[in-house]
Amino acid sequence: MSINYRPGIDYNFARHLFWGRTFGLFIKECRDRTGRSTEEAARLAGMEARNWKAMEAGMAPEPEQFHLIADALGVSLDVIQGLATFCQAAWDD
Repeated sequence: MSINYRPGIDYNFARHLFWGRTFGLFIKECRDRTGRSTEEAARLAGMEARNWKAMEAGMAPEPEQFHLIADALGVSLDVIQGLATFCQAAWDD
């Protein structure tokens, strides 16, 4: 099996979409495991629910919020920071 370059495919967009969704799906999965609603998780993290929903859709949270997000999800700060490092490609221009 080989990987072929296909003209006309926006690989930069695909990269952004993949890593953004990877981060968002991880956040959603962690929230679901806690049994918390979007609103409750957002409140615990000091965020508005719309911002939490945007994060689950793949938008980057502010690094200052990582520890609050980790606490709201019941995961370590290292997990959130590590995932954000991997997913940084989605948020870089």
